[in-house]
Amino acid sequence: MLLLAGLGTRFTALALFVFNIVAVVSYPDLTDAGIKDHVLWGALLLVTLFYGPGKLALDRWINKRSHA
Repeated sequence: MLLLAGLGTRFTALALFVFNIVAVVSYPDLTDAGIKDHVLWGALLLVTLFYGPGKLALDRWINKRSHA
């Protein structure tokens, strides 16, 4: 929900990325399709982590209001 709202986006994306890695490592019976899904989710989370939440995020609105 935090990621969807754009609140604490970078921290949330990092936490979910680590959780994704733990899920892949801890589940030995993961199929190739499952691994591809986790790679996709990891890539999407890294994009969010490095580029930030975007213009409609609450983080941006709060930051703009606090510096005005």
